[in-house]
Amino acid sequence: MSNFAPFMNMAASKDLFLPIILILFAVSIFTYQDVFGAPQLSSCPSCVIIPPNEIEFYKKNVPLSIWTDNLLYDHDSIITVNGYSKLTNREQPITITVFDPLGGVIEAQQVIADASGDFKIRFNTNGDLWSSDGEYIIKAQISQDILFKTKIEIVPELGGVPQCSTSELTTPSDTGATFCIPFTRTGKITSVESFLDTKSKSLVITLRGATNYDPLVIDLPR
Repeated sequence: MSNFAPFMNMAASKDLFLPIILILFAVSIFTYQDVFGAPQLSSCPSCVIIPPNEIEFYKKNVPLSIWTDNLLYDHDSIITVNGYSKLTNREQPITITVFDPLGGVIEAQQVIADASGDFKIRFNTNGDLWSSDGEYIIKAQISQDILFKTKIEIVPELGGVPQCSTSELTTPSDTGATFCIPFTRTGKITSVESFLDTKSKSLVITLRGATNYDPLVIDLPR
């Protein structure tokens, strides 16, 4: 019995070790598949969505930045685009361009920052040029090298669809429902996107610009 017991312990250890390896392997596959193999969640990898608690950070560290009052709109909404320019030449115009989901230019306006560097511009989605549902890109540009892009989502109706704030992740699901998930990001994270896969019970999160030292805190409700 003394010779057989170690063999049994070793066999039991192997039996336990194999599922652990399989679980870790599955987690690795899930992680990399989400980034490279999942359906494309954004047509604008360089777009940046600024949460309210990071606006001052961008004002201090980025020469030109813009952010919207919400992330989700319908076809009868007023989109308010706020921005800030660090340039000392306040008279230099800032061009705000809006691209539809197919990449076509539908709006282009110029605005001048005030004495403090702040500027604001509004767009009305009640028009033929805004008739498509999907992701719209808003670009602010002063020169070829000084530009900033963000994005919004246009849905058929906001009734029944939550209107997430900029401090929440607008999370669509494979069932057609949309959820607002509170989150906080720090460091070099430039973009956070999420998708809820109810079939696999997975929350797919895609980060851009992140390093191992940039935390992302998600307040996941029950």
